[in-house]
Amino acid sequence: MSNGIISSLDVTKFILDMAIIHGTRNNKSTRSQFAAIRQTCKLWKDIVDSFTHCLTGCDLHLALEGRKMESMGSQRRSYRDRRLLLSRPHMIPSTHYNEAVRHAVREGHTEIVRLLLPHHRLDLTAHYNQTIREAIRRGHIEIVRLLLSNPRLQLSVLDNAAIIEAIAGHHTEIVRLLLSDSRADPSVQDNESIRFAANRGHTEIVRLLLTDRRVDPSAREDTAFVEAVREGHTEIVRLLLSDPRVDPSARDNLAIRTAASNGHHLMVELLLAHPRVDPSAQSDEAIRRATEGGFVQTVRLLLTDERVDPSRNNLILVSATRGNAEIVELLLSHPRNASAQIDEAKTRAKQEGHTEVVQVLNDHKRKNSTPRT
Repeated sequence: MSNGIISSLDVTKFILDMAIIHGTRNNKSTRSQFAAIRQTCKLWKDIVDSFTHCLTGCDLHLALEGRKMESMGSQRRSYRDRRLLLSRPHMIPSTHYNEAVRHAVREGHTEIVRLLLPHHRLDLTAHYNQTIREAIRRGHIEIVRLLLSNPRLQLSVLDNAAIIEAIAGHHTEIVRLLLSDSRADPSVQDNESIRFAANRGHTEIVRLLLTDRRVDPSAREDTAFVEAVREGHTEIVRLLLSDPRVDPSARDNLAIRTAASNGHHLMVELLLAHPRVDPSAQSDEAIRRATEGGFVQTVRLLLTDERVDPSRNNLILVSATRGNAEIVELLLSHPRNASAQIDEAKTRAKQEGHTEVVQVLNDHKRKNSTPRT
């Protein structure tokens, strides 16, 4: 309308508006009608593009999803139409917990995320930071970098779950990105990040975390160290041992007792070389567990330490009963052997049918018997 006069353009606008809004029964029909009219000619396309009331947040989601819409005949046009949708003042990209941006993140569409981020109604903290957590889970480094550049992002949600997500996915570079952001704190939850990384065996991530002065690898009585030992992650154990805050003898030498229980002989060897580790802790539990498990190499290593007493805990009886001839032989070769229990050990071995053990016991008794005069 110009100077109170209705033009043919105004009439066309009115007719098209009626065709789209009142001539359709639902959103799907509206979208189809909208797309069809836009394809008719440039004039009609320009007219309906001004109908902000015809487009909804659902249309934005569909556009970002890349579904077939007649108005999006090419990638270039698709990108232009996404801009058109976002320019509508009533468009809310944060609907359905940021479904639009989360879909772009899932598919790794960096440029679409870049397009959505400046929108003032986008809520990056929705659903407990699900947007950045999704990007981290999928290892989309550039999208994570983009999201971190936005000051509205709050990494403290869920006690810095973002870092744990990155560690779980073994995404070293994303962990590096997060550590460089002051909003991320790797020491929350009593240093859960390094405890989790040590348990999972992510050597490079542990190395990275140790460079952050906020991280304490000795938290919770050296849990990170004990977990690495339990899981057999030798390189991580070496890394942690190089940190003076880590005590390998914590909790009454739990580390070596755990390593021996699991038969990790390389770990036992590494721990025995440390001056603070005592393999005889808890009444020689380490060699008792190794003997019960039949871990020959671990038993052999422990017997090289003079603090270990193989005559305790009825070890020879346990080995004889279980038929571990090699361990029986190792125990008997030690200066502090349980010779007084040989007869009982032989009886148990016979009862279980362990002839090889009986032979070992007989040979030892014969070699060490005093010749009669």
